[in-house]
Amino acid sequence: GEADIYPYLSASDVFIGVSRAAMEAMAHSLPVIIAGNEGVCGILTEENAEKERKTNLTGRDSRGVICEVPRLINKLREESARRSLGEFCREYAEAHFSSRMMAEKTLEVYEEAKKPSVLLVGYYGAHNMGDDTALEILRERLSEDYTVYYTCKDSRESLPYAIPRTDLGRLSEIIRGSRAVIFGTGNILQDKTSVRSLMYYCSLFKLAKKHNVKTAVFSNGIGPLSHAYSKKAAAELLSSADYLSVRELYSLTEAAKLSGARSIRVGADTVMLCSRKSYEKKDEITCKYADHYLICPRHDQALGDTL
Repeated sequence: GEADIYPYLSASDVFIGVSRAAMEAMAHSLPVIIAGNEGVCGILTEENAEKERKTNLTGRDSRGVICEVPRLINKLREESARRSLGEFCREYAEAHFSSRMMAEKTLEVYEEAKKPSVLLVGYYGAHNMGDDTALEILRERLSEDYTVYYTCKDSRESLPYAIPRTDLGRLSEIIRGSRAVIFGTGNILQDKTSVRSLMYYCSLFKLAKKHNVKTAVFSNGIGPLSHAYSKKAAAELLSSADYLSVRELYSLTEAAKLSGARSIRVGADTVMLCSRKSYEKKDEITCKYADHYLICPRHDQALGDTL
């Protein structure tokens, strides 16, 4: 073992390794071959640097094998090639791994920690376009003032602050430290798809109430609720939420029946807050309809044939 690696780096033409050691070699203007227990990425270049930075320079998910290393070394026999790659590594290290950059990143963490947090509870991260669009909008609107956590279906969800739905210990911790728990958007208070999911949301609601955390049912669709115990559970949730809003008149009627005499706000689906985005016009169809919205309202008895 050696703590002072400067003499070794100074005596070397090429570095082979991973992680922090690779960063030190880059700072020393050495060309770097990323190779270790997690995989072999190959020679670090401008083309693959960003991909490898996301793995912490470990070579994770790379397809290379260790027996390729001698061939990679041979590619760096010429001094001009080593010098050019070494200069790139030095510049990249200064841009992403310098002490100033690390201090700024650390400060960002502290600044983020000063914000109060909220938890969004819904059917997020399941590649449902409506739910994920609503999530994107809420995170965008709230993130300036709050640290926004959210439940997700897939435990491999890579976005920051995603909490797997099954990680009840972590969810309990987040709820205890949150300013509010927001249930929505979508149509989570129904038992047509699954009674289990309804009971799951009701359980998180009870947990929030237990810890005296504010609760909101935001822009929800309510129902259908077929079973008596589903109606009872939904009624308990709706009647004791600190804020309640629904997205259309049918849900207003159902929420009023279940919650009793209380204030219910009627709005619209959260996706209606989505700002128009530019898309590359690839064919005649996208060109033709690029400036149009397609709205598909559900039938509503209160509106009758006016739809």
